[in-house]
Amino acid sequence: MKNELSTVLAAMLQKLPGVVVGKKFDSANSTVRKKVFAFSKDGGVALKLPPETVKTLVKTRTASLLVMGKPYDARLMRCYPVSTRINNVANDDEQCSHRVGILDPQTELFP
Repeated sequence: MKNELSTVLAAMLQKLPGVVVGKKFDSANSTVRKKVFAFSKDGGVALKLPPETVKTLVKTRTASLLVMGKPYDARLMRCYPVSTRINNVANDDEQCSHRVGILDPQTELFP
């Protein structure tokens, strides 16, 4: 369904003047003057529409609202030490996935 919908949408939109259909991050997207106004998302399509149109579509449950750029709660985030082996393309082995401990904790932002 995802590829089918993207293909149909791309075929329709590329006929419009000024519209460029491309692909980024494994999703089809459509732009006008380098600004994205439509892209495929999880088997559907996300469109940038006027606020009045969005309200009507959401109210009638014809579409759902996608909020992008919403901050993630930092209290729910976790961090883990990463081996310096990860930062070298020559190291492509199982050892890269092993847990590492913090050897020398950094106490200053710019030591």
